Amino acid sequence: MRHSGKNVFFLCSETDLKILYDGEIFTMQPYGGINRYFTELINHLPLTETPILSTAIRRDAIFPSHPNLKVIYYPRFGFSPGRVSYGLERYYFRTRRFLERPDIEHPTFYRQLTRQPIKHRRAPVVITVYDLLHLSFPEQLDPRHDWAPEIAHAVGSADAIIAISESTKRDLVDRLQIPQERITVIGLASSLNLADHKNNESSLAVPSTPPYFLFVGARGGYKNFDLALCAFAQIVGSHPTANIRLQIAGSAFTHEELLRVAELGIGKSVTHLGEVSDKQLASLLAHSIALLYPSRHEGFGLPALEALDCGTTVIAANCSSLPEVVGPGGILINPESVTDLASAMDSLISNEALRRSLIDAGTAHSRQFSWEKTADETMKLYRSLQ
Repeated sequence: MRHSGKNVFFLCSETDLKILYDGEIFTMQPYGGINRYFTELINHLPLTETPILSTAIRRDAIFPSHPNLKVIYYPRFGFSPGRVSYGLERYYFRTRRFLERPDIEHPTFYRQLTRQPIKHRRAPVVITVYDLLHLSFPEQLDPRHDWAPEIAHAVGSADAIIAISESTKRDLVDRLQIPQERITVIGLASSLNLADHKNNESSLAVPSTPPYFLFVGARGGYKNFDLALCAFAQIVGSHPTANIRLQIAGSAFTHEELLRVAELGIGKSVTHLGEVSDKQLASLLAHSIALLYPSRHEGFGLPALEALDCGTTVIAANCSSLPEVVGPGGILINPESVTDLASAMDSLISNEALRRSLIDAGTAHSRQFSWEKTADETMKLYRSLQ
């Protein structure tokens, strides 16, 4: 074994790692986002490895499907009283971690089911940092400043740090003064099923019944949804006979959003689709004029990559990680300029040759990203810590 300070690290063979994924994020976010990242990462690990996932959610929830996956399950509130169950939970996970003796620990979030700081571990720890939005938009995401010290502690305690984009790496260096050599950039990938859309030439044409732009996901604050509404209102005004629509997939409209749509006079041209499945999202992207993604900050910007992978183009903000994710496959705009966004939308409506060239470039660019590549680069990092 190897000693590092007060922590005891257990070495493993060169061909088989036991990797413990503390599944706190699976209790917080059953689907999508960070959950999807870890699910895809574990699914694509080599068959020689043994991933271990600890969780306190139901057994019938969606888990990764690696053939060697071992699930450490605690039935949260499985017995009464609930406070006793919750109080014992941390000790259960601490005991199981001790008994499993993992070779690598890769917590899925900045806090753990053991309710211990990251520095309390039995193996080298890898932390994935998705963004530092809580520092850029504290009034929206961390008004009580709860997350800032917790994330800083987790990152500072890790043996290695994964940043999901070069932009996130720059933020770690600039905002938290993390040395560059401690950070490895490993990107994400698209998980959408594209079988119905790849090599389908008709998906490259602007749909005629009716043509639409697409807005996907969260809309609050830095996501800049109001900019998209204002730009779309300009498009409706300049193309009154084109019947162009704005389709929106995601949570229900807030009262304020409904008022804003009415105020802009675009109610008849805006369709709220609600939550959609992956298959539905792939189809929506494939047949859209473009995805609108004017977010002021993204750690990666997965919807933009999914759009490119589905054979459409993207109009995205020219900041944070979006330029590196979109590459040559979209149009970058000033996220503070309604005119910029409306002009980009108009160019895609009016210039089919431009749109096709962006789609071709975006499809080629999206091939740089795959979950196989993500898992391979993550495994190299794991092994470097042995």
